[in-house]
Amino acid sequence: MLNTIITFLEQSIELFKKNYNLFLSLSVVSGLIVFFNQTFQNYINSQDDLFYKVILVLLGILFLIFGLIYYGSRISISLFLLIDDKINSRETSISKVFDESKNLFWPYLKTTVKLGLLLLIPIILFMLALRPEINIFLKAVLVIIPAIAILYIVLNYGLAINVSILQPDEISYFNKSKELFETNKKMVFLLFLLVLGIPALASYIPSWIFGNTYIFKIIDRNLILSTILTVFISPISSGLIIYIYWYLNNRIESNKNEQEGNALGIDGSEI
Repeated sequence: MLNTIITFLEQSIELFKKNYNLFLSLSVVSGLIVFFNQTFQNYINSQDDLFYKVILVLLGILFLIFGLIYYGSRISISLFLLIDDKINSRETSISKVFDESKNLFWPYLKTTVKLGLLLLIPIILFMLALRPEINIFLKAVLVIIPAIAILYIVLNYGLAINVSILQPDEISYFNKSKELFETNKKMVFLLFLLVLGIPALASYIPSWIFGNTYIFKIIDRNLILSTILTVFISPISSGLIIYIYWYLNNRIESNKNEQEGNALGIDGSEI
């Protein structure tokens, strides 16, 4: 199993090397949107004039809705579709996948929101455990139980977002995600460990090395470095997800075909 994941990771890296110009063109735009949003928030927080700050907050809300949520999501979907097309040797282009992302946006957004709502209560309970006035026993309970709940939700339903992109005609994205997880639980666990752990490290490593430093008091130097790392990591991690996704899906289809074949064989012998 570990060898299979390593093989898929190597294939994803090789795919990135062959198509880096296409993948980076979308990944860079996605990174810039996130970077601009965070930097703009820093700029808003640095202002003292209340009237000017209110105007900036309203502009920030508009950018959040149309820039980060709408176009940011469509670019993320487009990158996923582009990588999937390359993996499956289909003719593709940035304009093609961006057009396709328009129809996938709402299923993608609704699935993301539903998953976020499932995680909301465990995360709130986990945050309560950080309060200093809570006793040690209750703190342990508020850490362990939410942690188990978060792990269960992520492993069982974390691939639902990917289902909404790769197989949007599925009746239930969450049921499909659970089916994929149950096909090979250890593989899905290791997949999330990689695709969530590595970007998290990329976000925090710059601050561990350089500390918190700002340019002109609003541009986070560490955010620049973490954005650059994420721009390169994102296409590779997306490729790994897609390789493993179709591997698990093929296993599901093979098992179904085998069961149908066995059923037909039994029916035939009874006749």
